[in-house]
Amino acid sequence: MWLIKIFKWIAKLFLKILLLPVLLVLEVLSIFSKIILGIGSAAAGLILTLLLACIIMELISQYWIGVGVFFGFAVAVVLIIFGAGLIDVLLEGVVSAIMEVMVW
Repeated sequence: MWLIKIFKWIAKLFLKILLLPVLLVLEVLSIFSKIILGIGSAAAGLILTLLLACIIMELISQYWIGVGVFFGFAVAVVLIIFGAGLIDVLLEGVVSAIMEVMVW
């Protein structure tokens, strides 16, 4: 019985030693993704404002292809920011799951 407990303890220690560098890399990626998402959101806000002005200008001149193109660009910018936020949330989930395994 005590041999099984020692084996479990050694296995947990080995797993923690293997997961520590992975956790470090994921934490660094999570921090970078938060910084990039913050800066990217500010830039996306400015870009979307510019695209809105372009859409209004094209609507006034009744150039419908231009409206569609600028609207497509606006949707692409929103989807890129949404994707960056999704990656950030997924990274946080993976880090928290690894932390639970490390405490286990």
